[in-house]
Amino acid sequence: MTRSTATRSSGFPILDQAHEVLRNAVSGLVVDAFTQSTPCSEWNVGQVINHALLDQLIFAATVTGTDKPEGDAFRPSGIDANLAERELEAALTRTADAFRSLAPDAGSVEIPLPPFNTTAQLAAGAAALDAGVHGWDIARAAGKNTTFSDALATQLLDVAYRFVDPVREWGAYAPVRVVDVDAGPLDELLAYVGRDPNPRVRP
Repeated sequence: MTRSTATRSSGFPILDQAHEVLRNAVSGLVVDAFTQSTPCSEWNVGQVINHALLDQLIFAATVTGTDKPEGDAFRPSGIDANLAERELEAALTRTADAFRSLAPDAGSVEIPLPPFNTTAQLAAGAAALDAGVHGWDIARAAGKNTTFSDALATQLLDVAYRFVDPVREWGAYAPVRVVDVDAGPLDELLAYVGRDPNPRVRP
């Protein structure tokens, strides 16, 4: 698989950085990696990629008021390993275009999560949280180093405090995990969304 070098800016750095985490996680995956289990219960890498790109398309459709994509993000079908990077890039481009259409200081933007209407900055943060965490899931499952920085994790932890608990009631996030008092921002974020930051073995 050949990664596209052309990426589209959304106009929101937090979303662009999270898209890059997801993009890098998928880049260059070998075919065998797509069947590896992930920190997302019962989903393999291919399914998480499919879920992640559908989530981004749902954000794009919601903020622009356009038709949502076909496919159930909570019952992801998986994805052809030979098309994964291309399909993901198309989804990230569409999402970046959707957010770039927003005024950065817009105070009323529809999103697919409670409270369903928020500021443009928080809308971008919610989409970024989804992309970043699933990027980590994929990288962890595939045995790749993540490009998820502590700086991005610090920003997304603030976003997570606003959105995760209502969505957790849908079953989309596992319960909060306990981390060491000296845990870094990324470990704190992962634990808050129900991930084990440092599993003893690869899932």
